[in-house]
Amino acid sequence: MKFDLTREFLKSYAISENEGYLFYADPQQKIRLCYYNGKNYTSEIQSDWFKTQHTFKLGKRVFVQSGLREARLFNKVEQKQEIPVTGLPSHFSRVFNEEPPVLFSNASGTFFYSSGELYQYELKDRHVEASLVFKDLPCIGVVNVMKEKTTGDFLISTKSTGFYRVKKKRFSVVNLTAAITARPGEYRDFNNNIVYSLALWDEKHLFFNGYITPLSGGVSRNFDPNNKASLDYFFQYPKDKTHFWLNLRDGTQAGVQSFNKQTGSYGSLIKIAGPKKVIELSNGTSIFVAARSILALKDNQVSELYQNEAEEFTTAEKITEDCLVLGTANGLYHFYPSSQKLQAIRYKEALKVRFIFKDKSGRVWFTTYGQGLFYLSGNSIVPLPLDNAGYLAISHSIVEDNSGHFWVPTNHGLFKLRYSSLLAIISKQSSKLYYTYYDKTDGFNTNEFNGGCYPSNIYQKETGQIFFPSMDGVVRFNPDSLPDVTGDSPVFFDEIVLNDTGRIHSVADKSVFPKQTSSLRIDFSSPYYGHTENVKFSYRLSNDTKEWKDLPKSRSITLNNLPGGSYTLVIKKEGATSAPIMASFQFAIQRKFAETVLFKLLVLAGVVALVYLYFRARLYYLHKERRRLEQVVAVKTADQLKLIDQLKDSIARLTQLQQELEQMIGHKESVIAVLIHDIKSPLYFLNTVAGHLYKGIDVNAPAKNKEIAHEISISLNRLYLFTQDFAIWLNASQPGQIQKKEKVDLDKIIGEAVAVYKEIIDKKGISLQQQITSKLVYGDEAMTKSVIRNLIDNAVKNTPKGGITITSGCPPGNEFCQIIIADEGKGMTEEQ
Repeated sequence: MKFDLTREFLKSYAISENEGYLFYADPQQKIRLCYYNGKNYTSEIQSDWFKTQHTFKLGKRVFVQSGLREARLFNKVEQKQEIPVTGLPSHFSRVFNEEPPVLFSNASGTFFYSSGELYQYELKDRHVEASLVFKDLPCIGVVNVMKEKTTGDFLISTKSTGFYRVKKKRFSVVNLTAAITARPGEYRDFNNNIVYSLALWDEKHLFFNGYITPLSGGVSRNFDPNNKASLDYFFQYPKDKTHFWLNLRDGTQAGVQSFNKQTGSYGSLIKIAGPKKVIELSNGTSIFVAARSILALKDNQVSELYQNEAEEFTTAEKITEDCLVLGTANGLYHFYPSSQKLQAIRYKEALKVRFIFKDKSGRVWFTTYGQGLFYLSGNSIVPLPLDNAGYLAISHSIVEDNSGHFWVPTNHGLFKLRYSSLLAIISKQSSKLYYTYYDKTDGFNTNEFNGGCYPSNIYQKETGQIFFPSMDGVVRFNPDSLPDVTGDSPVFFDEIVLNDTGRIHSVADKSVFPKQTSSLRIDFSSPYYGHTENVKFSYRLSNDTKEWKDLPKSRSITLNNLPGGSYTLVIKKEGATSAPIMASFQFAIQRKFAETVLFKLLVLAGVVALVYLYFRARLYYLHKERRRLEQVVAVKTADQLKLIDQLKDSIARLTQLQQELEQMIGHKESVIAVLIHDIKSPLYFLNTVAGHLYKGIDVNAPAKNKEIAHEISISLNRLYLFTQDFAIWLNASQPGQIQKKEKVDLDKIIGEAVAVYKEIIDKKGISLQQQITSKLVYGDEAMTKSVIRNLIDNAVKNTPKGGITITSGCPPGNEFCQIIIADEGKGMTEEQ
């Protein structure tokens, strides 16, 4: 086709693959329509009865709307067929005669927009129906309208006022719709629309704050205008379709009353302070859990099961018929109605329990005020992770829907938690919590929900609707009708900022950055039309594949001080309703010289050289040290050998001294024996003679006594001489004693010795012969006297008869003189 590229107006619609219609303006500004079959333009029709800005496509058909109520159909079979258009108000009749386009057709649908009103076209039974989607939109100069397939949100682009995202409210709010004034003495600002406990009055009405409010909208009315008692907004219990159990705080009806909705009458049930919850048992017993007590009601008979003074109960849940779980501001307790026993469930910290929930599978979960959600299994408590912003810390209640999700209202919005994610966490298969977050942009009046009351939510099984109280109305929705906002769009790498300089680099595959790179900030994006909290991003580098690093809020990744080399950055996008999406970006950083192979080889060579030099120096040192040690060892060895020789000498001297000592001891023992032997006889003789003298001194003749005295004198003289000789000998026998060398007159000392024993010799008749040839000698005179007297004494003692010969002389050639004293006595044996 030939047309003016500067002036043409083109608009095309694909009927099927490679097939469609093409509208254009030729150089003469005449509108033409061509059909393309994939190879050729099979027809070319000049038409002056339609404008291209009013063309649209529905299914495989192409239309042009010529007026408010009619459109013309074009296709290969049916051309110029009139099709009715319904649903557009009459005040739009003029727009089809104007130039600005009002119809926008694309793969997401066909839309009509004008004067702030948006309609969607649908082909039904041979006519086109326009349905109102929004009105009073602020969009001016609209150039295109699209519908996002996952959320159902509408994307509107304009010429000059920007890009709009418009979405339908996914939640509705039931409000108190009448001006409500407080009763006398009751301080409550009902105009704040704060809702506490709530229940279904019937299928079409809600009951909260003492008023019945239509679900479809309308005026709220007081359930009992004539009642003057103050109603406890934190407790109510729909016993059955007819009766409501309410807690009245004052008046004659104070206590829990059963209100009959049909008759408007009251029936007193139980007086209890601060009721928190009613638990029904299969035997017809209703257990009332109050702040300080637990009571049982059966057949209009009330019995107290437990009185609590220590802890104030906040909520409760039935585990079995004989086991309840009770919550307090300090933790959890098991209560057993049959035994009326309360047992604490231990945890590392005090838990402010707000709501306890038993799911369809029998698992027990509970929420807290400030500490998040927990799972209870027997006596074990498992904490659950919080959301990225920590909003789940203050959670009011839990509702389980039919599609595998928990709905949890908080002080900062509403969460939908994936049940399978919770099971993976408590079984330690995962640590991530997958959720979808909603806030007031989805239709709430406020993000702050309410709790701490009973009932704190409603799940209507018949309709599947859920109701939550909030600080501004009752939030109402059907979880099955809420579209899942999938995060299946890809991740795009937008730009790279190098070294925080502000200079932006475009993202190209296998980008190479200079070696001076100290930091990289990589910005990325991924289209997502829900709340950003619902999508989790994490990343990891190819050189660190062990752990994913989370990106809670940021959509940029900063990498600092990366060494040179090639890298692959992988970003993982995870949502609560879709599989993870991966995106990767390859880049490289030029290596610094210190990071190159050459540098590493040089460093290695330097290290090897240093090691070699070190070992060389070490070997030289060891060799030198060995020689020094050898010298030291030689000196020490010589010293040791000398010391050993000295020790040997010392040992020899000690051995000799020991022998001498032994000899001395033996000698002294012999001397003592001789002393005793030699003294014994004289003393015995003296004792005998003295006895005779003592007995006969008076009767004996004086001559006899004189003779005895003379004998005693002689014996004492001998004894004296013996002791004197013994002393001389003992002194001479001392170690180191040097004998004297002096002139000794042998003839004299022998004569003196013989004179001592002369009388005994004569009495015994012993003959004594002396042959003294050497009369003068040199020696120790005292010792010589002692030895001669001792020898003569022994000879006299041991010779009863016979003779004693004393001879002396010096043998030829010998300088020593011999003195021989021989006797003819009994002699001595070889051993003696």
